[in-house]
Order: sequence, then structure tokens, then C-alpha cells
Amino acid sequence: MRYSRWWILAALCCVLIGACTRAAGPAASSSAKVSAHALFRCRWWSEEQMNGLDPNNPPPQNTDIVIEKWDYSDPVGTPHPDTVDLVIEVKNESDLPASGLSSRIEGQWKTGPFAKENLAKWDAPASLKTSELATVPPHQSVSVRVPISVAAKMTELKSSRSWPYAFRGKATILIAGSSVATAEAELPILKAD
Repeated sequence: MRYSRWWILAALCCVLIGACTRAAGPAASSSAKVSAHALFRCRWWSEEQMNGLDPNNPPPQNTDIVIEKWDYSDPVGTPHPDTVDLVIEVKNESDLPASGLSSRIEGQWKTGPFAKENLAKWDAPASLKTSELATVPPHQSVSVRVPISVAAKMTELKSSRSWPYAFRGKATILIAGSSVATAEAELPILKAD
């Protein structure tokens, strides 16, 4: 009789320890504090390359820079590449690893008649990318890049004499399906005079 009580007590302890261990895994991840930031980057010439640049024989655009607007007004000094990258930076602000992260990224264009920007309207948001993110160590970051073809959108709108006046990207960061952070960035697209 004495042995059966010990076996029952030991079995209960094992069940409790197992339940606590299972609960600790998701709790550690869900208590991680995560932030997100959105921006646009592109390949362009470095400052050094732009000094004395020959537009008829330009060097390769190998410098990764932040772009705040797409602008054709200065063909060398202001970036206006065919493709820009929407970059979502996800940072773990806590002392615990953040696991079970995923990102949902959407984009939308503001388009309108070429000569009447005041008539431009935002299209409906479209899904661009959904991805699982690697576990982010404490106080570290990971990033997700999504290419946005400005040139393709211009070509698409050319026949209707329209222009893409801006692009907006939005990211939702989730842990185990629950939203924990969002980020949004907008890229104005300026026409040449």
C-alpha cells in the first residue's frame, strides 16, 4: 500500500512538471516585446560615383541606400530606380528570444490621371508576402525585403495616361497568430517637369 501511494505521488509530479514545461515554451516567446519599422531601399550610385558621373557611360549602381521619394527631376542626384525594396525591420526589444514570428505584408498604389494629381486615389491593399521569420535573439533584428517595380506600374498605367503618385507598404508582425507590431511607409513618386 505504501508503494502505491509513492507511485501515485511520483506520477502526479511528472504530470505537473510536464504541464509546466509545455506552458513555459509559448509563454517565453509571447512575453518577448517586438517592434517593427518600414522603409524603402534601392541600389543607386554612391556620392563618390556621382562626382563627375558621365550619364552616357555610368558606373554600376551598387550602393544600397534609403530612398524617401522617387523623383526623376535630377537624373543623377535623385534616385529613381526601376525597382525599390520595401524593407520591414523586426526588432526583439526584450531579454528573451522571440520565436513563432511571422509577417504579413500588403501594398497599395495611389494612381490617377497624369495631369491631375488631385484626382488620384488609393487602390485596395494587395497581399505582397507572408513569411515565417527566424527566431530573433534578444535585442537583435531581422529584416524582410519585398521588391516593388515602379517601372512596371508606370508601364501598366501608360495606356490610360495615368501615373502612380505613391506606393504604401504595411506590415503586420504576428506571434502565434496574434498581432504584436505593425509598420507602414509611403513612397511619393514625383514626375519630371
